[in-house]
Amino acid sequence: MRRLLIPLLASTLLLAACKSASSAGKDSASVPTTGTTRGLKADEAEAVVKKSEGRQATKEWLTAKVKATVGAGEKSMTVNGTLRMRRDDVVQLSLFVPVLGMEALRLEFTPQDVLVLDRLNKEYVRATYDEVSFLREASLDFYALQALFRNELFVPGKRSVAGSEKLFSVEQSGNGFSLTLKNSPRLRYAFRASSKGNIEELLVTPKQPNGTEFCWNYGNFQPFDGNPFPMDMLMTLKGVKRPVSLKLVFSSLKEASDWQTRTTVGKKYERRKAEEVLSKYGL
Repeated sequence: MRRLLIPLLASTLLLAACKSASSAGKDSASVPTTGTTRGLKADEAEAVVKKSEGRQATKEWLTAKVKATVGAGEKSMTVNGTLRMRRDDVVQLSLFVPVLGMEALRLEFTPQDVLVLDRLNKEYVRATYDEVSFLREASLDFYALQALFRNELFVPGKRSVAGSEKLFSVEQSGNGFSLTLKNSPRLRYAFRASSKGNIEELLVTPKQPNGTEFCWNYGNFQPFDGNPFPMDMLMTLKGVKRPVSLKLVFSSLKEASDWQTRTTVGKKYERRKAEEVLSKYGL
């Protein structure tokens, strides 16, 4: 099972924010709401977006211990790991073999490319965002993936939301808000924020029915850098051959820079194409 699920985890993360802009989405293309909804005027909507922006952690460096549970169909596996991030430079997730404690998998996202290093099978994937079809078609790059791990709003193709607040339509829903990107041609990006401005969910669905649905949930917010940071994250992907999920539970969150921001791949590793790895695991 270990050789199946560990590489599958890499595929799950690469699929974050939707497997393909060309694949169609579920009919449930709206963020779940409670009670009545009310569309906000432009100035009110912009204020809500800016409030959520103001809740983000501003520290350049961020590290944490991770307990990761990946599910594939009826199978699941839990491993320990670490998450390391440097703003606008790198997101690095390492996962370890149970009991032995050695690194089994490393995922490294930089502004230039994506690295998936599978130490168990001695193979790796290194590709630019343009070389991975679903990332290219969905206009997803490093800054969008960084925002997902940092619990931030994002606009595909833009480095930050600052100055783009008017690109969101906002509805008041129950005790919170639904923030949906306007004029997104093929995918619907719907964020759910609490009344305090915490981003609690992102739901990504294509605008056509019968296909892939991606959801990223955030919970257990704890103080960090003067703002709340989610210590629990849950990613789910539906509409593929085998529904997959990834839960990350963080601990020991801190600011630390004593780690290498770039990974050197040894000569013993065989290079694979991203699409080859995804198709290998039925994704």
